[in-house]
Amino acid sequence: MSDDLVVCPSCEQEVPDGKFCKLCGKLLHESAPDSDREVSPDSTSIVEDLFADDDDLDEVSSSASYPDFNFTINGMDPESMAILFSEAELVGLNKDLDVLIYEISATRQALDLEHADKDLLVARAQSLRTAFDSTKARRSELRDIQGELPLTRALANLEKQVAKMKKLKEVEKKIDESVYEEEKTKLLLRIKSFRKDLKSSLKSSKQWLKGMKSESKRLRREKSRLEAKLKIGDISQTAYDTKMKETMKSLDIIERGSETLEKVVRLAEKTRN
Repeated sequence: MSDDLVVCPSCEQEVPDGKFCKLCGKLLHESAPDSDREVSPDSTSIVEDLFADDDDLDEVSSSASYPDFNFTINGMDPESMAILFSEAELVGLNKDLDVLIYEISATRQALDLEHADKDLLVARAQSLRTAFDSTKARRSELRDIQGELPLTRALANLEKQVAKMKKLKEVEKKIDESVYEEEKTKLLLRIKSFRKDLKSSLKSSKQWLKGMKSESKRLRREKSRLEAKLKIGDISQTAYDTKMKETMKSLDIIERGSETLEKVVRLAEKTRN
């Protein structure tokens, strides 16, 4: 390498002469392709096709507010909680809506019976309708949550760049050598960065799983506490039913969320290895 200094055409800084700039990594000089390479006359087009969707990298959707799940997970941010547990709760809500629709239909049929207790059935129908509207509104709220977990996003970004590297190698002989080396360097830097993101997100996700396990234990203790209070008369049957329903619902959501996150964690560990 020459000790002479040249001005880099990209960053416009004075750097030691060579093939690439020591500051920005760009080519310092235009170079002709090797004679044994079958260079495509449209190298720029090939490379642009490979990097056409790079503007979408790291795109994160945000929400002004997040739903309340009646529990918290230590160390987990509100957006990630909303993304993970909205999907988990929606499974239960869809089942609840199916049950409510069946019960509303059955109540309406009972109203047509000759000796039906009209007042009781009307009150029952109104109660079911209120529950149906509330459940439907909650489902709509959860469906509005958009986005990906950091670990899912890191995996997708890394896989995208690895795929691009494979495609770039496939067209190596069709593009200018300097263009190939430049784009290869860019890809290697991106891959390195996303592997770092993956490692960080994987660590956070494992901590979240520990937090979910801890919260599940707390909720199971609460379940036992409620049962004990009911037996000794410290809580009414109505209060017990309400609180127990909330506790079991939270447990169900956390367990579904844990299963989903565990799958992503296993995939991330496989990708890292």
